[in-house]
Amino acid sequence: MGAHVPIHVYPLPDSFNTALMPGHMGFERMYDVEQLVHERLLRDSAPAESARLFFVPVYATAYFNGRFKAGVSQQEAADSTKEFVRSALRLVQQQPYWARRGGSDHVFVFAQDFGRCSLAPSEADRAIGIQVSGDPLPGDGSWGGAQGDGFGDPPDESFDAAAAAAAELDERTRTGAQRCFMAPHDIVVPPLVEPPAHMLDTLLANNGTAAVGSAATGLLARFHGTVERLVPSYSFGVRQRLWHHFGGDTAVQLLQGNAQSGNPDAYWSELASSPFCLAPPGHARWSLRMTEALVAGCVPVLFDVGELALPWQRQLDYDSFALRVRDVRGLRDQLAAARPRLPAMHSALQAARRGFLWSDESAQGPFNRLLYALDARAPQQPETEALQPA
Repeated sequence: MGAHVPIHVYPLPDSFNTALMPGHMGFERMYDVEQLVHERLLRDSAPAESARLFFVPVYATAYFNGRFKAGVSQQEAADSTKEFVRSALRLVQQQPYWARRGGSDHVFVFAQDFGRCSLAPSEADRAIGIQVSGDPLPGDGSWGGAQGDGFGDPPDESFDAAAAAAAELDERTRTGAQRCFMAPHDIVVPPLVEPPAHMLDTLLANNGTAAVGSAATGLLARFHGTVERLVPSYSFGVRQRLWHHFGGDTAVQLLQGNAQSGNPDAYWSELASSPFCLAPPGHARWSLRMTEALVAGCVPVLFDVGELALPWQRQLDYDSFALRVRDVRGLRDQLAAARPRLPAMHSALQAARRGFLWSDESAQGPFNRLLYALDARAPQQPETEALQPA
């Protein structure tokens, strides 16, 4: 790891990590950053006595998903996962390093949609969490049950998701409820996104020419996914409003259905040729669609539904390559106003997108960006002082 701070990886039994990986369903791959981070830190694991950070390789997300697939409720899965992490922590606490700083120099991966709220016991509050979610709140409350019948009424246009999130966060702060993302010590990383291997070189060469050409024909943006017949709480009302205002629209195209299951090649081609790619939230405020858009070379459109930290936001100028929208009703006008900026936004996107593709091991790739973020959070005391008990 060169000049980066030395990190020790605890040698936990594989029952806490790699033994949990067989039998993964397709949707689970996006959370496999916990395995990627573990494998790459192992390459240069430092001796514990000279380390300044300590990585705990417990695959909490894989365990949670396994419990959920077994048929238990979301709350039961969360409770059992937190106990699973505690059991790993008890092994870690047999060593002298956790007690030295109360765990603040220890690192976990909490990669599930709702971060700490589904995975982390309170004993790990001071530890550094690597997460795909930068949302301090636990999502829409209906995880695992997106679609339903009989919800055809127009969405409530008076509902302000961002204001509701701010009020909920104030209440959780007042009551001392757990935060799902804990700034400033937690780190947001992109989920694992894997385009078809035979398309990757073409996608990475995408400089926006096709997107600019599509914009000249009148196309503004696309979204391919679930947008119709959703329970009211899902997506914080964003997808329902999109369908209400733009269902059947030719400039803002909403394509109903499971995005990649039928024809992944066509899906990624859609992204690469779109002027803008809508990235609405789902059950959580963060969106896999943003990372997909960036990897495909498409300018993502982000919807403001409350406080949300984004991957590498201290390192990247998101406003140079992404569009932010608060009011869905004004989406078309905002897209049209931003269309002249497309070439400049694509240029900025080209420089930033490598930070979202986990196969990129360059200095601009996700793992090296993660190391810099960990460097910034490592204790500053000399190693000789750090070895003394607290």
